[in-house]
Amino acid sequence: MDINFEQAFSFVKEDPKWGKKIAIGGALSAVALFVLCIPFMILPFTSSVPLYVALLATCSVLAAAIMFALIGYPFLVINNRIHGSEEFLPCWKDFFSIVFAGVKTTVGHFLFILPVLFFSVIVLLMFLGAFSLGTSVISAFIVFFGFVFIFALIGLTTLYSLLYPLMSGAFSEDMNVFSYVNYKRGWELLAGNWLNYLILLLLLVAVGVIFHFAAMLLVLTIAGVILIPWLCFYACLVCADLVAQFVKTK
Repeated sequence: MDINFEQAFSFVKEDPKWGKKIAIGGALSAVALFVLCIPFMILPFTSSVPLYVALLATCSVLAAAIMFALIGYPFLVINNRIHGSEEFLPCWKDFFSIVFAGVKTTVGHFLFILPVLFFSVIVLLMFLGAFSLGTSVISAFIVFFGFVFIFALIGLTTLYSLLYPLMSGAFSEDMNVFSYVNYKRGWELLAGNWLNYLILLLLLVAVGVIFHFAAMLLVLTIAGVILIPWLCFYACLVCADLVAQFVKTK
């Protein structure tokens, strides 16, 4: 089985309610941005600190719930596509299940990038230590090794960027948080399947370029700007199908 680029753009039509589901997804994207802006819009007109704090907390929780849902939705799509579910675009009525999927995705992603974060903290601490010591020889050595760690961090970040679609596919198979760091499963998907994975990476870049130019065109008009949340949501679904196709090639 080969990865079908055209199918990734048209697969949503196989779901009988695809139009409604994409419309809701794009609307939620727009609502999340609007909800985040509400406290800043209200700030000049309020003098009650307790009420403003309550509004800020409410908007933050609501926006977080929506964002978690938008994060989890594409991964549920990948899971449904891998396992051949008849309704591969999840129904938004199961909103809290989708939010929970987003929470699991976020936790798994955090575990995945933990080594990168660890290296980042080391680099930061080394440079802070060097500045606190002034211009001493020890400070010079710390700066030197700090730059060594920076190059190591760049290499590690690049490696993780290349591995991210692979581990996303491994996670999406069972939606288990620890599958994001199940490198044994990742290797099983990759072994003997290198060409398809290379094709997947190139196609994901192509999707990014296509939707980037589409967004640039939409920005030229007010009506186009309004449609950008729907464009971004649809782009996530296209990428989701590409990852699902790669997993199924194995």
